[in-house]
Amino acid sequence: MSSSPPPSFARVVVALDTRSFGELALQVAREVARSPVFEILGLFVEDSNLLEHASAPLAREIALSGRIRPLEAGRLQRTLAAQATLARGIFEEAATRAGLRHAFRVARGSLVDELLRAAADAEALIVALRRRDRAQVATLAALARAQLRALLFARDDEQAGEGILAVIDEGGAQTEPLRVAARLAQRVNAPLRVLRAAGSHDEPAMHAQIAAMRSSGIALELLPPAADLTAETIARHARDASLSILLSRGAPHDEPLIEHLLAKTNAALLLIRAEG
Repeated sequence: MSSSPPPSFARVVVALDTRSFGELALQVAREVARSPVFEILGLFVEDSNLLEHASAPLAREIALSGRIRPLEAGRLQRTLAAQATLARGIFEEAATRAGLRHAFRVARGSLVDELLRAAADAEALIVALRRRDRAQVATLAALARAQLRALLFARDDEQAGEGILAVIDEGGAQTEPLRVAARLAQRVNAPLRVLRAAGSHDEPAMHAQIAAMRSSGIALELLPPAADLTAETIARHARDASLSILLSRGAPHDEPLIEHLLAKTNAALLLIRAEG
């Protein structure tokens, strides 16, 4: 399951930590990979800045007992190695259970730099955002610069919302977020809401597509068209969702929107790259 794939093999990169691996991330990986045969790569990043800090003579840490002691680089390296082993076990168990071809790798550097490096030959990137990571939202938004088909900011068990929100602000060929949202809604048996900009669509075609989805069993709600799909408008509708799906146009356009949605909602966020 972990042998090296051929050069044309599709890959989805997942940034790992020691928490349980979210089922939603696995389902998204299946939907965004263009090929039904692909590899999911679990990447654990050792923070090089933290290791450099541990080597400083005055570096200190607070133990569980509350005692302040010198921060030893060797002990920190052993801790990171143990975390990587734990993350690998959780990841491989989840990927095996889902029947996905998978591999695991440890990298050392800054999180964003290493993820961008790994994304260079990947189709999609999945990174989890914890509550304590909110201060890093602006940094993580830079991941939108990677030329990826899809970028998912997962929330794992922290999202309390229900259903999927698909945001459509282009007509014609740019309805990939809706297609992905519909397939995910079927996979996880979740209701789907569709938010689109006023006047940007072929309404008869849109309603025909919506009718076809409803006939397939998807619980779908077509929201009233928004006069302007601002970050605030999208965030207002995304607050009750577990996942929001939007079209991506690439940096720097996406970064302010990503920052706003990750800071103002608890929904996972999936960006689908615009074609052409």
